[in-house]
Amino acid sequence: MTETGWVREISGDLVTLRLDRSRACSGCGYGGCRPGAPGSGTGANEECPPNHGMVTAVNRKKLPLLPGQRVAVEFPRGDAPVQAVTALLPPLLGFIAGYVLGGMALSPENQDLRAAAGGAGLFISAGLVYLIRKYLPPRKPTVIYYI
Repeated sequence: MTETGWVREISGDLVTLRLDRSRACSGCGYGGCRPGAPGSGTGANEECPPNHGMVTAVNRKKLPLLPGQRVAVEFPRGDAPVQAVTALLPPLLGFIAGYVLGGMALSPENQDLRAAAGGAGLFISAGLVYLIRKYLPPRKPTVIYYI
């Protein structure tokens, strides 16, 4: 998927962009993001929250970019399903593992403690997913050309 945006900052090969509001954006409910709001066709709307529409991309082609330039970025294909599975499946499996192990370690008839062990497994596995994604983030989009 290709999007366009405006260069805000450049730090080595990393480029911080403010993306234009695309046709796919249904609006998140913030002031200027709703369709039909004043200035809602641009990503540089003053009413949007400070980080809304901001993304960090990689300038692999070493294009001569300057702040304020308009660029096109390409997002990696197929990342959304993989990110969804890796974010949602481990907590579910953590709950199931906690519930089963809680039943094996505690008395099987005490459902309250088994459910608490399942909840602990859910939160522990969700915390692990958070830490892994913090230190091994998904692939960044790539700047493909400037306009």
